[in-house]
Formats: sequence, structure tokens, C-alpha cells
Amino acid sequence: MSERRTDVLIVGAGIIGLSVAYHLRSQGDVDVLVLEKEEDIGLGSSSLCAGGIRHQFGIPQNVKLSIYSTDFFSRLEELSGRETGYRQNGYLFTVREAVNLERFREMAEMMRSLGLEVGVLAPGEIKERFPFVETSDLAGGTFCKRDGYMDPHSVLQSLYRLDKEIGVRFSLGERVLEIVPSGPRDFEVVTEKGRIRARYVVNAAGPYAGEVAKLAGLEIPVEPYRRQIFITDRFPHIPDNSPMVVDYEKHWYGRMETGSFMFGMSNLNERPGFNTSLDYDFMEEMVNVAIERIPALEKAGISRGWAGLYAITPDHNPIIEESPELGGFVQVCGFSGHGFMHAPGAGKLAAEIILNGRTSLLNEEEMGVFSSSRFKEAKISSERLMI
Repeated sequence: MSERRTDVLIVGAGIIGLSVAYHLRSQGDVDVLVLEKEEDIGLGSSSLCAGGIRHQFGIPQNVKLSIYSTDFFSRLEELSGRETGYRQNGYLFTVREAVNLERFREMAEMMRSLGLEVGVLAPGEIKERFPFVETSDLAGGTFCKRDGYMDPHSVLQSLYRLDKEIGVRFSLGERVLEIVPSGPRDFEVVTEKGRIRARYVVNAAGPYAGEVAKLAGLEIPVEPYRRQIFITDRFPHIPDNSPMVVDYEKHWYGRMETGSFMFGMSNLNERPGFNTSLDYDFMEEMVNVAIERIPALEKAGISRGWAGLYAITPDHNPIIEESPELGGFVQVCGFSGHGFMHAPGAGKLAAEIILNGRTSLLNEEEMGVFSSSRFKEAKISSERLMI
């Protein structure tokens, strides 16, 4: 088989890979080839997430990613001609401990300085606006009405259609076996189907990003962790236009989903791995927290559930950079559960790195938060609003 060639080879056809491809082709005249080991796009973390989109984050870089991404998502239906299920019902963060509420006040002030309307609510205000939420154990909370959610499958298909329309090439069912640097920004990539010569290789492999980095001789602290979601039977006791509710200290979240209630929760005792089976013992703990925060859920039955993988870094921030050790190898990974909502912004940053060598959405100093060198230099700005 003859060697194929491309300017940019993207490993991973999830939401991040699709976004990088879109921004590359829409901003520059480059050939882009996306490889995906599965037989279809988005079969990993992207299709298994809750579809949440929020502006409420603990550091300004993530807020700025959200602002750009939300604007992009708001235009996606018009761009693609497909419905995306976009709903801006807001996010309500509930906070149990007074010391944490003070941190939320500081973060809300930072977000307001970036042009967002984020309210800090007392328990009584939460109860008045959202009567289904139990507030007796709360110190307060925050609410941003511009937050919301989308349908992951529809978003993936919309971006896939856009990518193909603007000339992005795809090879599905093709696994990368080796990534061999042949010179500065010159790679030979060996796959199950042959060899590909590329100037740039983009690691957008989600929970498998650490494995892909190893193929290029790099080590990055991105590890896969199982996360579970369950959906109730039809549940008419909460309004469909209710916000995503987050119990901050418990790492629990839930929202309405087409007449049912969807909820998930992080098991902080889980060890890293690629296990995506359901843990029904932990489901009981999730249900208990759900009823504690929204008592009406005691009337609900569980209809179904699934497990997917977060790609987590030690500080819960992604790695977005051209590798300083390996020119031309671009990392866009480790989003720690925020990849779906930050995909447009991350795609823009990665495209600008490749096309321009610099970014406009964030300046050079701001991009340091997403550099892999932060782990070696102990320059970590942890994202505290991780669910």
C-alpha cells in the first residue's frame, strides 16, 4: 500500500478531534485527515457524556473557553442545518459548607468581570426559585442562566457534517500503531492500514491520550477514570426547563432529560482504568445523594444507565500545546470531564497553534495553565469546579 500524506493528522474523532479539524479547515488552507480506531465517530467519551455546557469555572482561562464555545454552539444549528437540542436552562451549584461558599463568591466576582451574570444565592432564594431542591443543609449556591446542555449525538453529527463539507478527510476503523518522528514537524505514522506522512500530529484521543502520547515517546499525566450516568423512568415532578443541579461537595449532578431525570456522580475512590461496566453498588450511593438533594426523586425508578471515561489530569485542566519536546506533536487532551463543553474553544486554540504559532483566544501567559510543563515546574492552577 502506498504511503498517504497530509498536513495535519488528527488521532481521535470525538468532539475534540472534530472541532480541531473544523477550525483548521475553516481558518486555513491545510489538508486534514482524522483517524479513528472505532468504526464510527464519537463512540467514546463524547457520546456518553451528559452534554452539559457551563460558564461557571474556577479560573478565567476556562471561563473564556466557555464563552467562545457557547457562542459557537449557539450558531451550530444554523451552520449545520441540524437540530442540536441546545437548552440554556442554567446551572445551579449548591454548596453545603460556608468556607466553600466564600470561594464561590470570589469565583462569581471573577466571572462577572468577564461579562457573565452569575448570582450568589442564599438557601431561601434557591428554594423560592427552585422549590424541588432541598436547601436545609446548604450554605448557598450560584446560578448562571447562560449555562445549559445539548444533545451529544446531534452535536457530533452536526460537526461531522460540517467537517466533511469543508474538506476534512476521515478514516474510521483505523488504529494508530506507531508515531515515528522523521525530522522537525515530519512524522511517519504507522496504522493497521498502512503508513501516513504528516507535518503535524494532533493527540485528540480523549481517555486514550496517554497511550497515544507514548506511541510518540512522550509521557503525559492523563489517565482514564470511569464515570456513570443513570436515567429515571418518566418523571413529571420536576419542570422540564429546570437547570442542571450540582451538589458541589458530593460531586453529584442531575437534570431533566426529555421527561425523565438524568444524574451522575464522581466516585473519588475509583482507580484509573478503562473499565466501563456499571457499578450498581455505587449507584445506590448516587441515588441516596440524589434523593438528599432532590427529595421528589424518591418516587422515581431507574430506567437505564451507562458508564464512560473521563480523561483526568492532576489539576483537572487540559493540556493544549505543541509539545516542547517534539515539534509538530500537538496535545489537546485531559479535559477532566469538560471536553464536550470546551471543544469549540480547544479546537480554535489548537488550530491557531498549528496555523499561526500563537493563540488569540488566550494570550501566551494564559496558555501556561494548559502547558504540560506546569506539572514539572509546579505552576499548577487547579480547576476547583470539577464534578
